[in-house]
Amino acid sequence: MSDRGRRRPHGRVVHQDDVSAELIHTKPPLSPGDVSVRTLIDRSAGARSLVQRVLRIRGEVPVEPQRKSENVLYVVEGSAWFLMGEGAGDPLWPGTAALVPPGSECRLARTSADDLVVVSVLSPQPGARSPTRDPRGYDGPSLVREEDQLAIAVGDDRSFRLLIDPQHGARHVTQFVGFIQRGRAPFHAHAHEEAIYVLQGTGIAHIEDRSHPIGPGTSIFLPPETRHCLENQSEEDLKVLGVFSPPGSPADKSETHA
Repeated sequence: MSDRGRRRPHGRVVHQDDVSAELIHTKPPLSPGDVSVRTLIDRSAGARSLVQRVLRIRGEVPVEPQRKSENVLYVVEGSAWFLMGEGAGDPLWPGTAALVPPGSECRLARTSADDLVVVSVLSPQPGARSPTRDPRGYDGPSLVREEDQLAIAVGDDRSFRLLIDPQHGARHVTQFVGFIQRGRAPFHAHAHEEAIYVLQGTGIAHIEDRSHPIGPGTSIFLPPETRHCLENQSEEDLKVLGVFSPPGSPADKSETHA
């Protein structure tokens, strides 16, 4: 079927509380712990490159190794140690991003009284056909602190901070946090596939000819070339976590007419 005849998947908006969770317990000899996994974006949503999940962690849990997929993480709530092998770990807190390359084995050990909440995005999708690349070509996991990254303005009312991208070892994705002031931008589209997770603020996601209320915990899936815009209806900034594939700049877009 030609590209013109193939149906393009539509965007989707869903709140994490409306998605059932899978509870996974660790087994000896690992330390006690469990993780609740909610899969918000995958093939069932029409995604071809990304899988977005929300992990709620108690105790110490392994980050499941991926054969070919990059796993990019972002800490939403809580704190933890990021552990590899038997050596000392790195501390994680809200706003910390991490790249776990294919084949890497690591663990997350919660240190906060409250649950550790992490947004995970995998790319390529597990099981998908993708060019074979030697995982040994990666330098290992990378950590990036949101507060250490430069804010890049996009117009007068929005900005973003780059987190995990090719400069930090990623080959398949760019991860960023975006900040949108009160108001609404023009409709636009991107050439990439994108998974968005709302961290702060409330508003409306306008996707093609539909509008959806959004707030913390909302997941937004945008296939390539989907007309959309995000409207902030709150007094505070609308803060979103975005991951897209293939990698590039969040500022790359084409404006379209509503």
